[in-house]
Amino acid sequence: MRVFSQVFMHRLLVFLLLFGTLAASGTAWAQSARSRLVVVLSGELSGVYYPVGSALASLFVQKLPNTTVVLQVTRGAVNNLELLQSGRGTVGPALADTVLAAWKGIPASGFSRPAEKLRALAPLHDTYLHVVASRRSGVRIVADMKGRRIAVGPQGSGTELNARALLRALGLTYNDFSRVEFVSFNQAVDLMLNDQIDVMIQSSGLGAPSIQRLVAGTEVFFLAVPELIIDRMGSRVYTVSAIPAQSYGQQHVMVPTVSIPNILMTHADVSADLVYDLTRAFHQGLESLRKAHPATAGMPPGIQLTDLPVPWHPGALRYYREIGVLD
Repeated sequence: MRVFSQVFMHRLLVFLLLFGTLAASGTAWAQSARSRLVVVLSGELSGVYYPVGSALASLFVQKLPNTTVVLQVTRGAVNNLELLQSGRGTVGPALADTVLAAWKGIPASGFSRPAEKLRALAPLHDTYLHVVASRRSGVRIVADMKGRRIAVGPQGSGTELNARALLRALGLTYNDFSRVEFVSFNQAVDLMLNDQIDVMIQSSGLGAPSIQRLVAGTEVFFLAVPELIIDRMGSRVYTVSAIPAQSYGQQHVMVPTVSIPNILMTHADVSADLVYDLTRAFHQGLESLRKAHPATAGMPPGIQLTDLPVPWHPGALRYYREIGVLD
């Protein structure tokens, strides 16, 4: 058994590998009886997937003997699913609507063919659509965005897919804006701080670091997404929800918006034994995961097996059946 100190665990076992550039031979991906490799995909450093991925990696290190855990920085949900489909990762979070698009192979969402290897491991926290305008812009409702300068997330990202769905529901396209920026969360914040955009759209868990930085630097207004607009967004995984009051500085009232479930994903080529161990570790460590970040604080105290857009991995199914939550 490998035993690591906390310092060694964080400094040496968990590596940050940028944007899918993990250099590993084919044999390095195979799990052996002596040592298994688990690559935890996360997201941008300025988003919520990164601290969630970091907490998952730490949990797996603590719970799984004979296992080396690698934390990989990625571009987010779409990138995570691309990496999992190609076998270049073990687990990673993704938005349920992005998972559905990948499973169906929707080209407009960045998936040229169905990602048939994707499998679900566990439900995660909810993501909320944040639509934030600078106060100086005068934008106060989502319909006011037309003709303005807007940032919608990196092209092909989960945030950008959500932004497109919102704009379609409003009867808008990118051609209806004076400027559209396809940039990272932190880059969008910089643009707004420099008065180069009027509105930024970000899909994120509560307490997003980028939005915290934004509200610390300038006056903003959080735009409500009405239920009528959510109904028009056209996905069964979208839920009428709200960003609770005081989730951020300057946000003194509840802000109606859409929420999207996140799913901890894996792929069919990961062994059932390893996925069983990961699923068990995940649920045994739920309490520590809830404390990892404000976004995960709202994770359900029990296991909620909802209507998922993809099949469960057999290893996860074995665990859920063993504890009696699935027949």
